[in-house]
Amino acid sequence: MKKLFSLYLAILFASVSLNAQHSLEQIDLSPLVGTAVNTFPMGINNAGFVCGYYATALPDTTGFVITPQGKIIEITWLVTGAGTYGIKAVSINDSNMVLVNYTDASGESKLYKVKVDEVSIVNSWPIVNNLNQSYVKAFHMNNKGDITGWYQGGVNRWMFTLHDGTPPAGLPAWNAWRYHIGVNPNYTYYNTMAGAMDTNRIATGFYIDGLNNIPVLYDEVGAEFYKLSGSNWCHPWGKNNSNKIVGEYKNVNGILNAFVASPTYTPGNLNSGQLNMTSLASIFHSSYYQSVARGINDKDEIVGSFVDTVNGNNYVGFIYRPNTPEYKIYNFDFNKHVWPMKNSRGNPGSGNVWTTNYYGGANYGTTDPFANNGYPLVEPHILADPEINTFMTAKGYNNGLPDSVSVDWKSWMEEIEGSSYYLTMAQTPVLMPAYRYLHKRNLFLKYIERAKTFGGICYGFAGASSIHLADDNYLDNTYDIGASKDFSTYNNQSKDAISTIVRLFKKARHPSFAQYFVDQKDNIKPWEGSYRAKRTWMDKDSLNYRQLLIGWFRNYDQNNNLQMSYHAVFPYKIKTPQKLPFFHNNVQNYDTMYVYDSNFPTDQNEYFLLKTDKVLNHVDSAWSPNHYPIPLFFVAFNEVSNSDLMSVTSTPFKKSRALDSIATMRIGPNANFLITDAATQNTAYMDATGYHSSINSLMRYEEKQRIPAVSVSFLEIPSQNCR
Repeated sequence: MKKLFSLYLAILFASVSLNAQHSLEQIDLSPLVGTAVNTFPMGINNAGFVCGYYATALPDTTGFVITPQGKIIEITWLVTGAGTYGIKAVSINDSNMVLVNYTDASGESKLYKVKVDEVSIVNSWPIVNNLNQSYVKAFHMNNKGDITGWYQGGVNRWMFTLHDGTPPAGLPAWNAWRYHIGVNPNYTYYNTMAGAMDTNRIATGFYIDGLNNIPVLYDEVGAEFYKLSGSNWCHPWGKNNSNKIVGEYKNVNGILNAFVASPTYTPGNLNSGQLNMTSLASIFHSSYYQSVARGINDKDEIVGSFVDTVNGNNYVGFIYRPNTPEYKIYNFDFNKHVWPMKNSRGNPGSGNVWTTNYYGGANYGTTDPFANNGYPLVEPHILADPEINTFMTAKGYNNGLPDSVSVDWKSWMEEIEGSSYYLTMAQTPVLMPAYRYLHKRNLFLKYIERAKTFGGICYGFAGASSIHLADDNYLDNTYDIGASKDFSTYNNQSKDAISTIVRLFKKARHPSFAQYFVDQKDNIKPWEGSYRAKRTWMDKDSLNYRQLLIGWFRNYDQNNNLQMSYHAVFPYKIKTPQKLPFFHNNVQNYDTMYVYDSNFPTDQNEYFLLKTDKVLNHVDSAWSPNHYPIPLFFVAFNEVSNSDLMSVTSTPFKKSRALDSIATMRIGPNANFLITDAATQNTAYMDATGYHSSINSLMRYEEKQRIPAVSVSFLEIPSQNCR
């Protein structure tokens, strides 16, 4: 790896409050669409899934779900049907069931259920049973399948409950009502609308009385309204199972602000209701920002929207988490979980890993440190090999390999698949010639091709640190590093420690991790990556902790190819901006991500500033010309997790293969199939009558001695387009 630089980025206008007791996320889907859109988060479940919709040109809206991994799942007309529009994901319960309100081709408002997982839509169903009214506007579905909202009934609006699950005893599946005053036959009805209903069948809502919008709670089982005193203009929209409600109210300046409240009432006393409201205006730079809270889960996490009057007058989504001043990895300890050694090369005694004492004075020219059998690593018959000789000469290794290159032979051999087999041969007199004259040459060729040309030992530092935190026994059993041993006791003379670091560095380059390699790093953008890290740390999911790759552009080579430098670190804490919007009065606020960096192993103040004001920010989130040769810097979150690293038992260092020029296809015995030539539409198929083909380029072959397990196989003649 090239010379690395300090990661302490001093970025102009960045500000972080250390005393705030909440955290914020800003959700703007404009980069996803490619143009400015209004973003409306509507619900959040207890696992952290967020649902909502974004609007381009009304009434055209698209539903979405943001998973705890930060992945965005869109809900479009492909789910609700051709010709449908106005698609809104309005609620998500703890079964990851999303309630969708949409408009069909005839203009009628209808409902859908959509089941999602961490990756995609699993299933979906239209909601048609017991829906006794058309043009319903639904707002919520709880864990029992109770759906609430309102519909237009004549000249008035009625709040309703549709029990898509099991209705309360004695109540119908569809129930609708309006708030009323009086007990005589001439009582007055009002426009009445519902927000959410908890699992105790207590719904929140409001009724309209002239210019007043009065908040209420409705006990469906007891069939009683409780008017909530405390505001004459208030729309409660969300409710959790801990008696918290959220919504919007008019402040003294007539501006709509989000609120959270803990209403109280005495059962049976219809005049006892109190709103007990707390404004959320304090999380904005000014109370003049219009805002609304739409949903709240049982962790009191709130989602909603605000109008960003400074940056385009668009609605921008937000997530508010109380009592969370920062996100951090539970029990991460700079004494126990980080190495005092440095990743950089340096002089002996400087604390760096790569020193002349690394092998205890041993030299590759006289010692094979894997076999330890008295033979040099580079023996004459190996050096005489043309491929090896050419490489060694080109690298200036004629007198043997230096002891300060990226991966040492012993660590490489310990990690390679079948290492115990080779070790047995290397140390057994009868088998030693096979190791020396056959396998050693072949493995050494792979070694100098694959292991000596990439300097990325920082992967090993960050990976070992995170695994030590996640599963100490795994680290000890795999690398013999010592269970429950503090990393601070190791130094650059510790051969087992250095071997562990190097072997984990190689494991991070396992072929099965191709999706995480450098050219794929920007698949996870900063917003998505920091969001995923926060959710993982909140859940204390140590098996899914991930490293972090940073990179910067160094220069262009003689062929005008871009040259890059990369560095892997381990993030352990994030502080978020404390006011919305994140960009205000030309001041940009950033997520502050603190990292363990093997170039500064005991410094707990290394951090990055990540721009998270929009979902799917580009990778060049923050950079500083003071610390990098060219002022363009990026952070990439697409790294292997602890569970990924620990799932690979050995690393096969094999060359990547191109696709074969002749493709072989096998189909199980007695299987019916159909193959179509894309160019001619000719077919080959097998059915009850046998095999038939009109594809000239497809040739069937069978082995001479057939047994029941033999499959029907084909050879596709090259240069033909058959699939």
